[in-house]
Amino acid sequence: MKSRKTFEKEQSIDDKMEYNYKISIIIPTYNREKYLKNLIDSLIAQTIGFDNLEVILVDDCSTDNSKSIIKNYASKYNNIKPIFLEKNTGNPSIPRNKGIEHSTSPYILFIDADDNILPDYCSTLYETAINEKADVVNCEHIRKMKNSYFILKSIEKIDKTFIEENEDDKLYLRGTVWGNLFKKSIITENRLKFEDTLLEDSVFAKQCYIHSDKVLKMPKYCGYIYQVDNNESLTHNVSLTEFNKFIEGFETLKNVLIDNKLENHIVEMMNIHIPMLFFMFFKLKVNKKEKKRCLEKIYKFEKSINGKITLKSKPLNILNNYLLKEQYSKVMIISHICGLIYENQHVKNFFFKNYSNIKEIELKILMKVENEIKKV
Repeated sequence: MKSRKTFEKEQSIDDKMEYNYKISIIIPTYNREKYLKNLIDSLIAQTIGFDNLEVILVDDCSTDNSKSIIKNYASKYNNIKPIFLEKNTGNPSIPRNKGIEHSTSPYILFIDADDNILPDYCSTLYETAINEKADVVNCEHIRKMKNSYFILKSIEKIDKTFIEENEDDKLYLRGTVWGNLFKKSIITENRLKFEDTLLEDSVFAKQCYIHSDKVLKMPKYCGYIYQVDNNESLTHNVSLTEFNKFIEGFETLKNVLIDNKLENHIVEMMNIHIPMLFFMFFKLKVNKKEKKRCLEKIYKFEKSINGKITLKSKPLNILNNYLLKEQYSKVMIISHICGLIYENQHVKNFFFKNYSNIKEIELKILMKVENEIKKV
């Protein structure tokens, strides 16, 4: 392919040549030099044909070698389109919105820069969308922890021909934008965008589901490889600003459901998402006074919901009941203990492997595929 000039600063891609791409792949990046090459090489190896993909890499002012890696690939492939933001935004929302703004394909995929995909990922989701006239196609994923691979216990065999459509359950699909192929018109016609909060990907995905006439799920196809141990959001301490943005995300999700006359789903939706709020609280590193204020915010939010929150996890449900009784001292003591346990990597790995709804699989074929990708 012809080489082309890369961009030093954020600039419009409107002056590009017109391309007939099938999918625009939007990848926000920030200090991901360790993973970027492997991801981009996996895109080049896609069975759909790399020429059919528009790869938009939006760098959020990386301080490592990510920018150089992006420029190098962009100089070799004219369908790799870099955008370098002039100011760090702190989360993927603005980079993703920039990617949507500059995308030129009828379908959009979002991929996190430290994750990976199987060679048939793009073709499988795209062909399903075209053949079934779907607005969104959702698939399952493979979780990678170090050199081990895990899938849901319910998946006996990976099967990309098994497809489900259930209008009533589409709101309860996994709350991430990765693992979904979106029809771009659903996003643009409804003026959907990522909000500057945490939980932004879940809110965005659910808005897309709401505005879609046909959402398909491929529950036995796992084409997305999610890096569990590389996800910094699972391990780093939480600041007060981050916690407040997470609360804002919950408020936004609640308002989206209300605005779309889906109030009857709020309680069940929060039963799913509120455990995430407690995990954020466990990692919150502030003084006791600020922690109490944070608990008061959770209490206020739950009281704004017309219904009782009942969490599936018994320990979290006990914790939540203390919260609703405003027994904040007990909540803080239990949370401190939970936080110490949660911070222990060996404990996390043990529970992840033995008590979650996933199972380890021997993916010799997958391992071979990944090795082949690295050789490209």
